[in-house]
Amino acid sequence: KGSCGWDGKASVSKPVDTCAKDGTTRVATSAKSACDSGGTAYMCYDQTPRAVNDSYAIGFAAAAVSGGEKAACCTCYELTFTSGPVNGKKMTVQVTNTGGDLGSNQFDIAI
Repeated sequence: KGSCGWDGKASVSKPVDTCAKDGTTRVATSAKSACDSGGTAYMCYDQTPRAVNDSYAIGFAAAAVSGGEKAACCTCYELTFTSGPVNGKKMTVQVTNTGGDLGSNQFDIAI
């Protein structure tokens, strides 16, 4: 379950969707994360990247950005890739998780 899947994590009317183990059935935002003992809530399968065209994609990510969790959850960022086969291409991501193991201003794209 993404850390942005709990009520009150961001100033939004609805937090990030959370799913059952099958990855498609939506569960209540109060459902305990599967990472915790007895938890039944997971990330949803539809939170995967999608190509819009040859140079632009949309997706979801964990991010460690200034301002902390409340500032990061559910926000969107446009990323520009600077190396490898995707050099120069762009991707807009919505933050669905705060990624406690990430460095400052780092993104971990959900794939």
